Amino acid sequence: MELAEYKNLVVSRLNSLPEEEQAVVAGLDGTPVGDVLLKILGPELLGGTDPEEAAPTEQPQQPMPQDQMQQAPVQRAGLGSR
Repeated sequence: MELAEYKNLVVSRLNSLPEEEQAVVAGLDGTPVGDVLLKILGPELLGGTDPEEAAPTEQPQQPMPQDQMQQAPVQRAGLGSR
């Protein structure tokens, strides 16, 4: 598989994620986890030459509907629940 094909596959996977999961990915920008992912994936996959340029562009955030704001908090599972 060529790099361009793989890049298209990754973009397709990202776009097929539910909005909540896309928001999780977007929220990684500037975090320690996001920085590590940038180092791993590199500019070849992300399309930039500089880590700042390679960072995914954020889509404009839309306000959260009121019914979602009043939902119970998500309970953690796995190592994050300790």
